[in-house]
Amino acid sequence: LDATLVASYAAVRRRLRDIAGTGAA
Repeated sequence: LDATLVASYAAVRRRLRDIAGTGAA
């Protein structure tokens, strides 16, 4: 598994979670 892929995946999930958090609040 590529480390850069894991890093980018984590960044995307964090961004989506932030967007969902602000949307819910």
